[in-house]
Amino acid sequence: MQKDVKVLEIGCGLGTNAYLLASLGYNITAVDVSRRAIELAAEKYKHNKLIYRQLNFQEDQLNEKFDVVFDKGCFHSFTNQESYNNFAKSVSESLTNNGYWISIAGNADNPDDLEKRKANNYPRMSLTNIAIAVEPFFEVKEIRNILYGLDVRFQAWLGVYKIREYYYDLI
Repeated sequence: MQKDVKVLEIGCGLGTNAYLLASLGYNITAVDVSRRAIELAAEKYKHNKLIYRQLNFQEDQLNEKFDVVFDKGCFHSFTNQESYNNFAKSVSESLTNNGYWISIAGNADNPDDLEKRKANNYPRMSLTNIAIAVEPFFEVKEIRNILYGLDVRFQAWLGVYKIREYYYDLI
C-alpha cells in the first residue's frame, strides 16, 4: 500500500490501530460513535498524519472519499442481514473508485457454547452473511479465517474487498 493513501478507520475505539497505521506513514481519519473513546484516543495517540472525529459513520456525513476503509469489529456488531447490507453500502459510498475495504469480523463457526453466545450477544457472522452484504458493492479479493483478540481469542473473518466498478443486485 502506498503511503500517500487516505485511510478511514471505522470504530477506532481508543486509537491503537489508527496510530499504528499513521506511524507507518498513512493519512488516517479515525472515527468512532463514542465521544469518550475519541477523547481518550486523542489524548493517548497523537500523530501529524492522524485525525480523530466523533461521529456515527452511517448517519453523519464525512464529505470526503478514502482509498481504504479499515474496520476491526464494526461489521460484525450489527444484528441482522439488512444492517450488514446497509453497513457494506455505507462503506462503498465512502471509497474512491479503486478503493479497498479491509474488515475483521467475528466468525460464526466458533466452537463456543451457543447459549452463552446468545446470552452475551457475541458478534458472529457467517460467510453467507458477508457474501450477501459485500458482493453487490465489492469484489472479494481475499477472505480467510484468523484469530481475533489477545485476551479473549476467537475465530474471525479477515476480508479484503475492492470496490466494484458497478453495482448489482443479488436478489
